[in-house]
Amino acid sequence: MNDHLRKRLILHSGMVIMLGMLSGIPLAMSLLGSMATQVSDWKISHMEGLTNGLLMLAIASCASLLSLSSRQASLLFYSIVFTGYSNALYGWARGLSGNAGMDLAPPFSNQLVALLGGLPIFTAFLAIGLLMYGAAKKSA
Repeated sequence: MNDHLRKRLILHSGMVIMLGMLSGIPLAMSLLGSMATQVSDWKISHMEGLTNGLLMLAIASCASLLSLSSRQASLLFYSIVFTGYSNALYGWARGLSGNAGMDLAPPFSNQLVALLGGLPIFTAFLAIGLLMYGAAKKSA
């Protein structure tokens, strides 16, 4: 992964971490009873932003050691960025809508939350697969 993509990944990791940190505000309000939402939804939101942002930062830190083509490096970048934002926004969507999004059952808001939570599963596997491939491949 070139330096430009690595710097962009560091920037996006910071933004995803910030989304997680900001969800601490509604988490605190929910814990104090000032907000009529599920505390567990905001705990998930808080955790998702922080963990995904740290994962993105870790990948940016080791990306120069990977033996990937420029196309594979770009695919790794876009898949991990999509995964990070989708997971962070999934927590926010759960907290704001009150829907768990564990299935595609109506109402539409639940279906939307389910898509936000389900789509990054594929991109996460793609990103981690590329990470492992780039680490295992001998450099040319």
